[in-house]
Amino acid sequence: MKTCVKCGYVFYKRNCNACQKIIRKNYYENNKEKIAALSKIYREKNKENLKKAWEKRRIRDEEKILKRWKDYKAKNVEKIKKQSAIYRQKNKVRINKNISEWKKQNRETVRVYFHNRYSSIKTSGKLSVDIIEKLFNLQKGKCACCKKPLGDDYHLDHIMPLSAGGPNIDSNVQLLRARCNLEKSNKHPIIFMQERGFLL
Repeated sequence: MKTCVKCGYVFYKRNCNACQKIIRKNYYENNKEKIAALSKIYREKNKENLKKAWEKRRIRDEEKILKRWKDYKAKNVEKIKKQSAIYRQKNKVRINKNISEWKKQNRETVRVYFHNRYSSIKTSGKLSVDIIEKLFNLQKGKCACCKKPLGDDYHLDHIMPLSAGGPNIDSNVQLLRARCNLEKSNKHPIIFMQERGFLL
């Protein structure tokens, strides 16, 4: 047992924690420039190590937060549902505005989402989120049917229609001009192309 030389508190070290904090604070206040210079030198010498350490810490903190949030969600399902419903009710206008802005900025993602949602009723399979961008590049911005530029109102078409048993997968879709897709409708691809004068 020892007595703090500063405040007289009895404990096991020379100074108690409260006094130690005051000592450190005073030292920092009196040596700001010296500490800043030493810190700068240390950071310059240990850039890579510090970067790795901060990255590890960031990942560790994110994992902790995610785990904590998952545990909280699992224990408070009904509470979260009620809170979400109340929030949506109070902020309908703002939420709808945000959703409409997001849809405008992510038209291709929205198209794929609705294709997947509709197709899940008819058949199995799921399209990749970036399938439209891939097809646009592969087709060089031209309609797969008439070879004219797709324009801005092009459609994502199932080559073999879902109603004819075609799957909702990346290899069964193509980009068509709106007019070509409306003419094709749910026709078999061979029949449709023969109607257009192609010998298939």
